[in-house]
Amino acid sequence: MKKKDGVNSAAGSNNKMNKGQGVNLLRQATFFDKAEEVFVILDKDLRLVDVNKSFLKISHFKEKQVIGKLITDVIPGIENTERYKVYQKVLQTGVPHTIDNVIPHPNLGNYCTRIQVFKVADGLGVAAMDITDLKEAIDELNTFSYKASHDMRSPLATIMGLITVAEQESKDLETLLSYLSMIKQQAERMDHVLRELVALARIRKEKRTYYPIEFHELIDEVQNSVVSPKKAKNIRFEKHIDLWNPFYSDKSLLISILQNLIDNAVKYQKKQAGGWVSISVTDEGAGLKLVVADNGMGIKAQHHKNVFNMFFRATNRVSGTGLGLYNVKHCVKQLGGEIRLESSIEGSTFTIYLPNQKVK
Repeated sequence: MKKKDGVNSAAGSNNKMNKGQGVNLLRQATFFDKAEEVFVILDKDLRLVDVNKSFLKISHFKEKQVIGKLITDVIPGIENTERYKVYQKVLQTGVPHTIDNVIPHPNLGNYCTRIQVFKVADGLGVAAMDITDLKEAIDELNTFSYKASHDMRSPLATIMGLITVAEQESKDLETLLSYLSMIKQQAERMDHVLRELVALARIRKEKRTYYPIEFHELIDEVQNSVVSPKKAKNIRFEKHIDLWNPFYSDKSLLISILQNLIDNAVKYQKKQAGGWVSISVTDEGAGLKLVVADNGMGIKAQHHKNVFNMFFRATNRVSGTGLGLYNVKHCVKQLGGEIRLESSIEGSTFTIYLPNQKVK
């Protein structure tokens, strides 16, 4: 009986162990497949042994298309990269390595990743995390630190210089008043930059709230707030709204988008008569298409790739902070949309696609 009890006890222990191992394996498999990071297991010849769902989602491959294939076949040209050298080095030394790089691929496109490479048995484990947004944020922070300090320092230096000169010529009231006027202009310039930065910070921080949008009222409200009666006399405004379904979105973000685009369309008009600004909103798939077009100065083709960058200005002929279109880009991104630019010497057209945020 004791022996039998011992056998039963051992069997029970084995069952518990097997059950425990099964739970661990299940947990590992669940983590592997549900993780947002890309996970790839390679053998000693750098053939893909296993991949998780994130890899398949990003690469648009089917599992059967990659398992057993060399990494050089899955990602053509990788053998010429520093990343491939790291794979080989980790295979030889067993020492884990982390690299940040841009991965080019016909399916994956270009995106920044942080890649951790480590030994798994006689092969490799590769974990990749998309850090494109992180890298962009760091680059923008560096740009912001430099440009903001420069844009704040410049008007302050001018104000200090004007005050010094005004003090020396304070006996002449007319001259003194002209200096005060210039000081006011510089102070207003600095205030405008600060207001733009505060608005941008608010956009990033505020929680989004989605309500049905009445575009006729919204566009009129924005147009009246940014276009003075004097400017309105010389510009023809056209508005076309064609929406069949209620559209839900964040009103404050839409106001910011329209304010910046309409303000630019008016500000960069040519001096001659006949200027116009067109605003249209139409149904587009599961959302809408918003188009703001004008026949103003336009933006040269070589500047198109930079117009949405922080502090970028395509021309100095008109005053501005270089934050307007950067602000628009971030508002569109917050709403899960896309923005495109078409521009020539005959004017500019900004086309925005936004999803309907109505909760289904």
